[in-house]
Amino acid sequence: MSFSVICARQELVSVLLACCIGGYSASAQQTRPAAMQGYQQALPVHVVSIRLSTFGGTCECCPGDELKVRPGEAMLLLTFSRECHQQDSRRYRDLRVNADLSGKHWQALQRLVDHDALFALPVRIGCASCYDGIDELIEVKFSDHSKKSVTFPMGSAPKEISALSEKLLSLEAKLRDELPIGVKSW
Repeated sequence: MSFSVICARQELVSVLLACCIGGYSASAQQTRPAAMQGYQQALPVHVVSIRLSTFGGTCECCPGDELKVRPGEAMLLLTFSRECHQQDSRRYRDLRVNADLSGKHWQALQRLVDHDALFALPVRIGCASCYDGIDELIEVKFSDHSKKSVTFPMGSAPKEISALSEKLLSLEAKLRDELPIGVKSW
C-alpha cells in the first residue's frame, strides 16, 4: 500500500469516528433536556421564600424594613443608613428579630401566592417613595429558581397580592413588638 492510501484511510477513519461521536453527543443533548423537562413538570413549582420590604418616607433616620419568610422561620431586619450610624451609632444600630414560623402559617402564606397572576403583574405600580411616600416591595422565590418582585405604594397592593401583603404586614407588626421599646415608634 502506498503512503497516500494509508493516509487517506486514516483520514476516513478519523472522519467516521468524529461523525459517530458527534452524532452520539447531539442525540444525547437532545434527549437529556426532554427527560429533564418531563421530570421538572412532574414536580409542582412551589414558593421557597417571600420577602417584604418597605421604604421611603420623609423621616431623616427612619430604618429600612425587610421581612424574610421561609419554611420554619421569619426574620425582620431594620437597617439604618451610614449617615445615621455615624450620627448616633447606639441609637441607629441595625436590629434583627428572628421567629419560628409554623408549617401551618407557612402553608397559609404559600396559598396566597398565585404564580401566574404574580408574574402577570408589572414590576412597579406607582412610586409613592418618589414623592415622600412609602412603597412596599414583595418578592417571591420559587422552587424552579424563578422569582418575581412587585413594588407599589404602601396600602395599595394589587388585588392579586393584596391578601399576601396584609398577612406579611401583620407578621411584620408582630415581630416589631419584639423590638426594644424606643425602636417601636419608627
